[in-house]
Amino acid sequence: MTDPSGLWTLSEESGAHSIPLALPGNAISARRRAGVIPDPCRGRNEDGLRQAAARDRVGAGRPDHNGTAADIAVDGPDTVAGITLNGYPGPSAANVFRRYRAGAAGLRAGRNEIRILFRSNLRAADALQAALPFRLPCHDGGCPHANGNMLHKVQCDFGWDRNLAGAPFGPCGRIALAPKGPRNDDMRVTRTDADGAVTMRADVDTDYEKIRATFCICDVKAKSAGGVARLAFRITVPGLWWPAGLGAQVPHDPAITAGTATARRRIGLRRRDLASQADAAGRSFGFRVNGYTVPARGSNRTPADALGADEVRAFDRQGADGTAPGRDIHAPQPWRGHDLKTPKITHRIPAAPGVWAIGLTAGHPASFVVPQADRPGRFSHNALALMPGQDAPIAFVPEAPGPAPRFTVTDLHFAPHGAHQPQEP
Repeated sequence: MTDPSGLWTLSEESGAHSIPLALPGNAISARRRAGVIPDPCRGRNEDGLRQAAARDRVGAGRPDHNGTAADIAVDGPDTVAGITLNGYPGPSAANVFRRYRAGAAGLRAGRNEIRILFRSNLRAADALQAALPFRLPCHDGGCPHANGNMLHKVQCDFGWDRNLAGAPFGPCGRIALAPKGPRNDDMRVTRTDADGAVTMRADVDTDYEKIRATFCICDVKAKSAGGVARLAFRITVPGLWWPAGLGAQVPHDPAITAGTATARRRIGLRRRDLASQADAAGRSFGFRVNGYTVPARGSNRTPADALGADEVRAFDRQGADGTAPGRDIHAPQPWRGHDLKTPKITHRIPAAPGVWAIGLTAGHPASFVVPQADRPGRFSHNALALMPGQDAPIAFVPEAPGPAPRFTVTDLHFAPHGAHQPQEP
């Protein structure tokens, strides 16, 4: 397999303004490293750079090859892109979350040229919105680019949370000239439960006539039709994957063999159901995992796909006693060099019929505050950011009448350091 990843070039569609492009990579980081733009993470630089995403650009690489039959294999081009090899059309992409593969027409022995034409994410999203018979709404206040939700793309690339609103684009994964031969690519898994057993079905993309797969203690075979083989496994005593703190995370390792090619995956088995019931505020929205109601929790992070390694620094944490308990998840440069103190969060809980109204305050900046209750119910907000002196109201509606709930308030950015603050009403 010829892997043309490494140093490519990025230019306007006309070929003008060519700069180096590292693969995997993105245009924002490439332009910053080349000195074309200032650091978008500093000050308000980002504001003047957003409209650069309205232009089409081309990434080009020139790998050597022995000329034998091959496919162009691309993982996660971001996002609307057309690929050519020596002027011959290859895969067309519109989804950063999938792989693309097509025959390498025009491949020759010696030097070849692969070009990826990245269409403007902004103009592509606007065109998809305009083609609808009605407007699909988005959160304009959090996303300066209005129609990013029309694309199969990481949505915080358009600005919500802590990420830049630069609509970055570029090759996120592998680009390869893969030799022809037996192969099995993506595996899409679904499952159904009955009487404690699990039936798992897998659709496997393959160009081989027959495939064989093993999963748990099951060994099954299937024929492919139209490039897809469909498998089914019945597992009578499944090992389940539970959320952290509720049980073990049991991994499973299915193996799929097509001829001489074997692909392995690591997956977990869990059942997730939408829990939505009428309540005093309208209708609840939550989830049950393996039949257990799970409150919202987790970590809030800026994905690294839009930032180079030299653009990311860790938070330096400072505990309430002045000590440094450790480092947390990564964040872009505006927070570099800041010691953030563990916030002390207090809340007042006056009861109302069917609703618990909570007022939250923090003594220091608290960037991802999550309330939880020991009874099933619905919070009016999943999470909040608090600044000193702010009084943030939040309401809790229990699913059913019962005793007073016990609330826990946590800043999840400090959760790894034990900064939980349970308080009873």
